[in-house]
Formats: sequence, structure tokens, C-alpha cells
Amino acid sequence: MIPVFVFEDHNEASLIWHYAVDKKVIPASNNSLLHVDKYSDDSLDKNSLSQLYRFTSKDLTIANFIIPAIYRGIFKQFYWLHQPNLRLNKKSQSLCIYPSEVSDNCLLYNMFHKDEVTAQRQFKWLINPKYNLTDIQYLTVNDYFIKNESVVLDIVLDYFLENTGGSTPQERLEITEEQYQAFIQDDNHYLRLQFGNGVDPKIDNEKYYLVFTNSKENDEITKRLNRSDSEIIRRIEELIGFLQNNQVQLQLICLRRSRISGFAADEKWELIEDYLLKRLGEFYDIQLTSIDKVLLEEDLNPDVMFNSRTLVVSETQATESHNQLDQLDQSIKENPITPAITLNSFVGRIAVYEDLVPRYLLKQIYNYYLNGLRWEFQNRGDEDDLLTSFWVPKDFPDSIYELREIVRRQLPYEAKDPRIVVNGHLFGLGDGIHRDSSSIKNPGQTAICYINPMWRADWDGETKLYSERDPSKADLIYACLPKPGRVLIFDGTIPHRGCPPSRLCNKLRITVAYQFPPPSEDSSELGLTQ
Repeated sequence: MIPVFVFEDHNEASLIWHYAVDKKVIPASNNSLLHVDKYSDDSLDKNSLSQLYRFTSKDLTIANFIIPAIYRGIFKQFYWLHQPNLRLNKKSQSLCIYPSEVSDNCLLYNMFHKDEVTAQRQFKWLINPKYNLTDIQYLTVNDYFIKNESVVLDIVLDYFLENTGGSTPQERLEITEEQYQAFIQDDNHYLRLQFGNGVDPKIDNEKYYLVFTNSKENDEITKRLNRSDSEIIRRIEELIGFLQNNQVQLQLICLRRSRISGFAADEKWELIEDYLLKRLGEFYDIQLTSIDKVLLEEDLNPDVMFNSRTLVVSETQATESHNQLDQLDQSIKENPITPAITLNSFVGRIAVYEDLVPRYLLKQIYNYYLNGLRWEFQNRGDEDDLLTSFWVPKDFPDSIYELREIVRRQLPYEAKDPRIVVNGHLFGLGDGIHRDSSSIKNPGQTAICYINPMWRADWDGETKLYSERDPSKADLIYACLPKPGRVLIFDGTIPHRGCPPSRLCNKLRITVAYQFPPPSEDSSELGLTQ
């Protein structure tokens, strides 16, 4: 089967390619990349011969993230399939990438219409001329393509929405104070993702500006055209026809939404994604695979991968980091942990523990419920209604009981075995406000463990605690985001609800809830479950 990864932005594609090489899904070198996008994504500033390229979050942008994969030899042939009305030189080009003599973390490049012999002669002055040369060819769905060519297919949703090129606006753009604050506070702002360190916020004479340091002549900010559904479907059919007519063989499929970066319109991405996957599935034997699974298998920290964007870590640093995390996991298993937040509200005690779920348990539990286990759709909230329904599994792995003992050690008393509920929430499916214990004077304890290995703030999915159970009178007391490994413990009498993810999230929100009885009760006397 052909693995299909659906994810958000450019840096995740680079991660998937290297993962595919490691798992022998694709060869380690000399692959062909068929890149279906409005942008080629291989561009650097061509105003100078030696444009430094650093592997950081600021420089690895949507416009150049393919460069490192080409340099490492993963791709020897690069096909850019663009819209037919985008006028480009049809001649193939050669992209030569080579390391800087002053830093191992920097790459230099040059693009030309010459052969490899010329490249060797042109760069012979380098002290250490370790370069990689890749052929770049521009295509449309109307062009001839090599029959039975085996490729890695990389599709970006904005290909079906956009019409023309353009990447950089004029050098200085005045903005409002609100826009300025939004830019400096959001590491995932779409302009940061598009221009990297080529854009900086400035204040001048009490006015707010964005300064574009890599501006190009005659470029302007891309204007999105609101394509009709029929036009989007037509473009998808053209792409499928191109693949079918040329009998293109697929090794791996990467489907990028690019919503956070601002390229794919919120009102269209679901239509594009659903129909494209449907049509690909009719012609190829495909299997959807989660990027979360990659993070878990490789013990990658989502906060590092998707916030710090750290791409290069030495083997020694990686070993030391894993040893430290292993020691932390062992300490968690053996000792009570001090909560990061403790609230003694008028409705009861609330405590939040960071990273209480050890990495290996997070991995085991998530994989168990992500890979093939059949979930049941049930009503377990405060009303017998599909609007308050969500998914629950039929059984528990041993790791659930191991995590139970870690959580039990954090309680203020020696609790008996709890009722255990594993919940799976999707967009639009949540539960109502309810309590887990009815005894106000002698409340039990509810512990909610967040199992997803990655979570973004705009995915919502909070556990919300309220002042009372009646929704018409209740006020919000506390909201807890499902951060990986976090555990929320509170008095079971506190009214609460598990909120579904937002429509920006394509993942199942997985939580493990332990409902511990008070000292004088056993688990059978508990009230409603989450």
C-alpha cells in the first residue's frame, strides 16, 4: 500500500521524507519528486551568487524547504507541476547546492542551464566542493511525462485555488497596531511561514510596519481567487487524469494543507482534501498514516519539531537528551510529582501536572487506540443526544493500568481502583456539563490524562470546569488544553465537560479519565462518567 501523510506545512514534509528513507519506504537517494503546487518551493534569493541557507525556523520557509532534501541526495530529479496559465521557462535547469566553508549548517546554491561537468569546473575553487546537482523540470497537466515514472508525490492544496505567482510584497508595508501585535506574538503567523527571516516588524514615528528584507522587483502579495467548487473539482480531475494517462507510479504521497500559513482557504480545504483522497484511492492502493505516529516512533518532541524547528542535533546531544528523559520517566514512576498549577476554588481542588505521562506510556496508549482498534459511538454525557456523543473503545491495554498507578500516587489519599474511561473526540462531537461524583462533602478525584503527542492551541479541545452544572447559570472556572503528557486532577464534584477539537484539527482527541472514589466508597458508587 502507498502511505499517505496529511499534514499542515513545509517542515513536516521534510520530516516525512527522511522518515520514509529510514523505514525503507523510498530509497535513500536518487528519487524523483513530483511537486504539485503553485510555488516551486525550491527558491532562494537569486540576487546574489552566495545566498546563505541556514537550517532554522526563520530560514526554512515554504519557499525553500526542498533544498535540504535535495542536498542530502534524497531527490535527484525535481518535477514542478504548476497551473497551465503560469508562464515559466520550459527548459530544465540544474540546481547546484554545496556547503559553506565557514559553517556546516549553511548551504550555498546556484542555478544554471549547464551540465555537471560545468558545475565541477565552476565550483572547483571551493575548499571542500561537496555539492549535489539536481535537475529541475517544469510541467503542467497538459505536458508529456515519462511513462511509468516512479515518484514521491507532494501535493499542496493551494494548487487547486491559486492562479499566478508572486512571493514578496513591496519593501515596507504599513499595518495597524493590532496586526503588529498579532505578528510578533504568533510564531506560526502565515507571513513568518511564507517569508522566514525576510520579514521584520518595525515601529517608526508611532506607526507600525512590516519590512521585507528580501523584496524583489515587480513582486506583489499573492491574491487568492475564490474558485468555485466545480472549478476545484475540474482541477482535481485534471491532476488525476495526468497521473492515470502517464501511468505514474507512486512511492509515497504527501498532502499539505497550508492553512496555518494562510494559503489554503478555510472554506475550501475540506472539499479539496476529501475529493482528492477519494479519487486517489480509486486509482491507487493508499493508506492514510498519521504524522503523530512518526513522532512517537522516533521519540521526537513535538514542541521541538514544530515550535523550535530544530533540524540538526548531534548524536551525542540526542543520546544525552534521551538519557535525561528516561531518568525523568523513571522518577515519575517512583515518586509523587509537584503540580505545576494548584487551585483551591470554591467548587473544589484543581491541580495540573505537566509531563506526568511518561513518553513510553504515551506512545503505547496512543498507538494502541490509533492503529486499528474499533471504537464505539456512545452517549456518555449529560443528555441522550448525538450532539453530546463521542467515541469510546471496548477494552484497555496494560499501559492504561500502569498509568493508573502513576496517577494514583498524586492523590491526597489512598484511593481504591477507579472507573476508567478512554474518550475520543472529533470536531463537533463533545459532551455536556456533568459531574463524576455526587458527594459534595466527600468528593472523589477525577484525573484526565492527555494522550495526543502533539497539540496546537487553535485546535481547542479543552477540558472546561464550571461553577455549576446548569449551563444557563454556569460560569467558567478553569480551562485546560490537552497538552501532551499533561494530567488534570480535580474533585469529582466539579461540573466539567470535554470539548471537541476545532475544525482546524484533523485528529482524534484522546484522553484517559480515571474516576477515583472517595476514601469511603468504591468505584461502583461513582456517578456520571466523562
